[in-house]
Amino acid sequence: MSDAHAATVIRTEIATVVNRPRNEVFSYVVDFSNLPQYDRYVETAEKTSEGPIAKGSTWTHRRVQGRRRFDAPIRLAEYEQDRRFVMVSGSNGFDVRSTMRFDAHGDKSNRMAE
Repeated sequence: MSDAHAATVIRTEIATVVNRPRNEVFSYVVDFSNLPQYDRYVETAEKTSEGPIAKGSTWTHRRVQGRRRFDAPIRLAEYEQDRRFVMVSGSNGFDVRSTMRFDAHGDKSNRMAE
C-alpha cells in the first residue's frame, strides 16, 4: 500500500461522570435514535433493524459536516449489556469505530468513557 492510500488512525479518549444509574445511561446512549438530542452534527437517526438492541443492531443517521450532509450506517459490533459496546460507522472512506465503557462511580453515578 502506498503512503497516499494509507489509513490515518486518530485515537481519543473522553470520559465523563453521569449522576444517573448505569443501566439508564447505557440504555440511552446505546440507542442511537437519541443521537440528535446530544450530537449537534446529527440531524436524524433511526433504527433500521428489528427486535431489541443487541450485537448486530443497525441504525442510519444523517450527519452535517461543514456544508455537506450525508447519510451513514451505524452497527453494534460488540455489546455487553450495561457495561460496554463497540459501534462502527462511516461513509465515503471515513470509517469510525467507537468503544464506550460504563463503570460504577460511587453509589448513584457512573463513569462513561469513549
